[in-house]
Amino acid sequence: MTPASHQPNAASKPSLWRRALRSRVVRWGLGLPALAVLTLYLGLVGALKVGELAAGRERPLSPAVHARSTEPHTLTLVDDGPTSLAQRLALIDSAKRSLELEFFIFELDLASRLVAQKLAEKARQGVRVRLLVDFSLAVFELGPAYAHHLARSGVEVRYYNTSAAYRLLAVQHRSHRKLLIVDDEVVMSGGRNIGDDYFHLSPHFNFLDADVVVRGPIAQQVRATFDRYWTSELAAKPDDAPPTPEERRLARAFVDTTPGDRATFAFVAEHGPRLLSKLRHHTCRDLTFATDFPGVAESNRRVYQVLTGVFAEARERVLGESPYVVLRGDGLAQVRALGERGVAVTLLSNSLHSTDAYYTVSALRATLGTLATTRLNLWAYSGAAPPQQLQLPLPQSTRWGVHAKRAVVDDRHVLIGTFNVDPRSANLNSELLFVCRDHPALAAEMRASIEARIARSKPVLADGVVHTDHLLGDAPWSARAKMTLAIPLAWAFDFLL
Repeated sequence: MTPASHQPNAASKPSLWRRALRSRVVRWGLGLPALAVLTLYLGLVGALKVGELAAGRERPLSPAVHARSTEPHTLTLVDDGPTSLAQRLALIDSAKRSLELEFFIFELDLASRLVAQKLAEKARQGVRVRLLVDFSLAVFELGPAYAHHLARSGVEVRYYNTSAAYRLLAVQHRSHRKLLIVDDEVVMSGGRNIGDDYFHLSPHFNFLDADVVVRGPIAQQVRATFDRYWTSELAAKPDDAPPTPEERRLARAFVDTTPGDRATFAFVAEHGPRLLSKLRHHTCRDLTFATDFPGVAESNRRVYQVLTGVFAEARERVLGESPYVVLRGDGLAQVRALGERGVAVTLLSNSLHSTDAYYTVSALRATLGTLATTRLNLWAYSGAAPPQQLQLPLPQSTRWGVHAKRAVVDDRHVLIGTFNVDPRSANLNSELLFVCRDHPALAAEMRASIEARIARSKPVLADGVVHTDHLLGDAPWSARAKMTLAIPLAWAFDFLL
């Protein structure tokens, strides 16, 4: 006879069944998300590779523009937000024949409203005005209602790469270029998009950025590249669907000048000339402009090749600034090679406190050990406010982050454009770059600007020593938690960062 303690009873069977069910639920609960992430990962990697090969077979790839001129060009560096906005408005106001603008982000706020209203004013005066805005859903705001209202004044608007989200390869490609071209004579470019946070106007968070104004014949080649993007198969006109009454109201409020906007224009007119008078103008006699060709294929990548070529020529030091530092593959190898040749490489980037892109900090933190073996010196911005050239009648932001994309090589060569130190800029985005060679005075001005920001930063990598606490900075626990949880995904999907 079976002892009582071993006799099955009616209650034990449901208990065993419940335990088995719970076990399956736990296994499936853990397995399904992992399987979904793995499927997405393999899909993206496969799509990038297959699509790249297909793009090469479908049509012959035209070379991206790569212009080098030894004619004299006037270059002006602009690293202050209010000065940059005043310079943009002044350049737009100076146009007599044509204006071309291309931006990754064009927000719906004070700064973008001022730019849009000035563009509409010039279009009504007979100037041809064209605006190309990237359609990345993560940042896109200038919808068809706004485009149609701008068109009533004569401003032509197109969107770059409206691919549907399910097209895994195509949707990853973005135009990250930033351009303002005036009359085929003047170009303004750099890291700034159009939005309050790029011009020190946001009370919440602002970018420390940098632009260059280029005056001279190379502007014609730059405009030719704009035409290439404007007429490419990836550029589309806004949807013709009629806007709703609310959309029309918002579009009118954005484009039509209000008494408040007139007061802001008056403020810029009053203080702008003083800010612009402080800018220094340099004559560059060896200027290169490079850009990528539209499309995601690897053979379209030209800016990365120019960058690596200039860095390969470095003999003593490289001082650079980028909001993101995600080094892998060739980029990591080049930094290591520079260190082995005795070239001192110093990069300024963001701490977790000085950026909202916590996932890029996740990717950086996961590779700090490897980077420590490359002799790279890496600084993280603290988030502190910079000295203000103009006290704006706005609440002051308490958090700041670097957003410039620039470098100085051997205290002689200057590089500035839209390229971040990350795989997305190297492999997926369309970028552009200006390089002025053999100009110590211009290099000294840029170096002083970067070093002033480093003075408000802390070392993350110094002489092979890692300071993780400096990378985190004063970030709150919520940001630290998101960064930590994102480390595995950032490591797996770093080719998209």
